[in-house]
Amino acid sequence: MHGGKSEQLGEAESEAARRPEAPAQAPARDHASSFLALARAVGNRNATRLILQRWRDHNGKFHDGAQPPDVENWEKFTNDKGFELWRPKTGTAPTTKPTAVVTPVATTATGAAEPDRSSTEIWSLDPNKIRYSQDGITKTFTNGTRIDDAARTLAGSPGSVGRYPAIKITKRKGRYISLDNRRLWVFKHAGVAQCPVVWATAQEVKDSTHFDSPEGTAFVGVREGSTLSMQGLVPAPIPPGFKKKYDTYTYI
Repeated sequence: MHGGKSEQLGEAESEAARRPEAPAQAPARDHASSFLALARAVGNRNATRLILQRWRDHNGKFHDGAQPPDVENWEKFTNDKGFELWRPKTGTAPTTKPTAVVTPVATTATGAAEPDRSSTEIWSLDPNKIRYSQDGITKTFTNGTRIDDAARTLAGSPGSVGRYPAIKITKRKGRYISLDNRRLWVFKHAGVAQCPVVWATAQEVKDSTHFDSPEGTAFVGVREGSTLSMQGLVPAPIPPGFKKKYDTYTYI
């Protein structure tokens, strides 16, 4: 009896030893990690590089490469969601943006010839012929760059004006009026002869909340503008006795 049970137990243990073990369950991977592992396994270097070398700008857009090509003009930062992004350094123009194609437009005795109002063509215009649609602007762009620093950078390299997005403009009673007032301030004070412009659509003009004056204004105040430096910039030709609309704005 006892001997028979021992033999049965021995056979069961031998059978268990011969039974293959269940394979260990591989840890879960996300799609990017799985694709990266597969790319490495098959030696697909291009696919691996595509995943690894991507940088993200302050607007959340991805670009090829591990970092901006003109990295000396950019800085890395962590946003409020914990993502590492790149943004232009203070006082630099965002040179990684596609260069705008500015079409020179012939001028007449009464001013610049202009494309049809329905056109989406980017053309050029003397910024001093454009009026502001607002009475006041802030001293920084949305990426934190101060308008005086941006103007100085542009003044030192006026040929880079095409790297800026075109100003959206409209026309009322023969006067050009800008919907992009901080950018217009930069062009005016940098002293560039021409700047890129494009007609705003009728809907953009209708939706705009920027019109403090129906016909625009020749001079704009800067909130906290007293902290700006006008060194190396072209001052606004403000006439003597000009009446400020807001005492808290600086007209420079």
